[in-house]
Amino acid sequence: MKGFISTLLLIGFSIYGQSTNKDKSKIELENCANAYNAKQFKQAIQYCDEAIKLDPNNVNAIDIRGWIKVNLYQYNDAIKDFDLALSLDPSNYQIHFKKGYTYFYLKEYEKAISSLDEAIKLKPNYINSTFYRGKSFHKLNLLNKAQNDFASCLKIDPNWVEALVETAVIFSKNKEFKKANETFTQIISLDSQNAFSFYNRGVILLTILKEGEDYETKGCSDLKIATELGYPNASNAYQQLCSI
Repeated sequence: MKGFISTLLLIGFSIYGQSTNKDKSKIELENCANAYNAKQFKQAIQYCDEAIKLDPNNVNAIDIRGWIKVNLYQYNDAIKDFDLALSLDPSNYQIHFKKGYTYFYLKEYEKAISSLDEAIKLKPNYINSTFYRGKSFHKLNLLNKAQNDFASCLKIDPNWVEALVETAVIFSKNKEFKKANETFTQIISLDSQNAFSFYNRGVILLTILKEGEDYETKGCSDLKIATELGYPNASNAYQQLCSI
């Protein structure tokens, strides 16, 4: 038994001694991924740093390190990692998406659109890219382009609440209040805790549409629910619009 264990140790040592830097880099990458999954982000970055030192062409390590930096709100540093990763793997749609996503949160919406365009060219059916391009268009007040992107998302996933919310807001901005009301109703049927939709549907019913014999009851009920769900300004709106 002792001899068997000694042989395993010797074999293990021998293999490790012959392992290449790329092999060691893969091990550090796995450690990085495990630490990331455990939300130990700073430790994860250290593992990824080591993986990249061992193999500067380890695209996965560079990509994951960039994504960890996004989780730490280190957006500018994350962009540098995504650029480096793309210099090694320019056709990786997920890295283009992550770069566009990061630019979105940097509020650099035109740059976000540029990166997301690349992601969409490479993988048209990856709807996260289309969704964040739509959000970027929306931030730039390019409402038609934004609406088209959200419509594309909803063709694939008709019950995507976030895309429906963006769509409802655009309907409101375009003064298509009936469509906005219908969309907020759809959202509420999918997410009964969506305070934003209760608030906006209530305000639309009480101040704009004013349709149906019980519109006041329905609108005030929406504002009351929004208040109970903690939506800002819902309580004030209820007092102003529903007080006798």
